[in-house]
Amino acid sequence: MNFADGVVKQMVFVKKLMGQKGWSWPWRPGLIGWLLMSIPLRSRSREWEPGSEGNCYNEKTPVNYEAYWGSGSDLPTMHMVEKVLQSLSSKVSVINITQLSEYRKDGHPSIYRKFWETLSPEQLSNPSSYSDCIHWCLPGVPDVWNELLVQFL
Repeated sequence: MNFADGVVKQMVFVKKLMGQKGWSWPWRPGLIGWLLMSIPLRSRSREWEPGSEGNCYNEKTPVNYEAYWGSGSDLPTMHMVEKVLQSLSSKVSVINITQLSEYRKDGHPSIYRKFWETLSPEQLSNPSSYSDCIHWCLPGVPDVWNELLVQFL
């Protein structure tokens, strides 16, 4: 089974679940929410700055291009999920935090994280070779996700 098949099966389950009468957030009867997210992966800076060969190391500002989507976002699957959820009822809301997260190339710990193994002098001479561009800084982007969810509820 591929990823798309798994998403379709999950959406069929969600559709059945939401078709049951009375299923909703216990503290907001009648409201059904969905947090849609695909974690953006930061591989190379050429995604936000064509022609460059870096990564998130030394990035200090977010992407400043409104329609930016990184290569880690699976847009067809996200559109399919939104379409299925919109077909369920007017009680379903989608908070899509994926694009918000895509903009924050500056929100990663980069070289400022705990390394469990000592870095070699060769690695230390090239900080971009060991920059952590997967995890998020705290406080930071995950706190914004939480704030949006709290405001929604």
